[in-house]
Amino acid sequence: MRIRNALQLSILLAFALSPSVARATLELPGGDALLNGAFDDLRYGATGASYVTPLLYLGDLGDTDGPSEHALVTDLSYQYSVLDLGTPTLTLVYQIENEGTETFSDLRFMLNVQADGSNSFLDFVTVAFGAAAPGEPDAFQVGDFAVDSLGALLAANDGADGSNACGALACDADLALQWNLPTLAPGLIWQIEVTLSDDGTARSTRFLQAISADTDDTTLTFSGLASVVPEPTTLLLLGLGLVVLGGRATRA
Repeated sequence: MRIRNALQLSILLAFALSPSVARATLELPGGDALLNGAFDDLRYGATGASYVTPLLYLGDLGDTDGPSEHALVTDLSYQYSVLDLGTPTLTLVYQIENEGTETFSDLRFMLNVQADGSNSFLDFVTVAFGAAAPGEPDAFQVGDFAVDSLGALLAANDGADGSNACGALACDADLALQWNLPTLAPGLIWQIEVTLSDDGTARSTRFLQAISADTDDTTLTFSGLASVVPEPTTLLLLGLGLVVLGGRATRA
């Protein structure tokens, strides 16, 4: 089991560059304080602040918890990266690797993003969730943080239920996207790339938006794609195998 974080150099650059050099729209004033892929006070737009929490359901354990917590008690390893901080489009990359000898079944990765567009905590929510392309989210849920914490609901229900507690009204927007994976075989990595933007950019056609009810130019767009890839060592061995086979074919 292993837990790693790879907070990129972009975080340091975001604070080092002056406004005349770069327009830092998504910022982490407090840095990566939690060290587990969750982020407090991720700033966006003119007055927005958001709070990001990853959750993972494991069918083998029948339990939803933080990915870092599951990595402590299983053969899964977990790491995350932060890319392009200080720009209008931030990418969070979460990786869950099976380092054991047995296949894990029924995995559900959920990312909860609680968005506050202003000090009133009121936002309008847009849900775009049509037909899915490969890698797009399998489920979503919108909650009203003033009524119930969506993170607690996701953990209690082991997933998102497709409901929208805010509807067309402004609310204290609490957003979640979920990706499902039937099995994760040994040596494979489940990678979820999430984009949070304040310029309307979406990584997938399925996405959620929180639009400030009070402040112009303060919209958070939440989207992402998931894929399964071999671990880097496996890719290297495959490449070496192809070289050997190619050499044999040439000599034949």
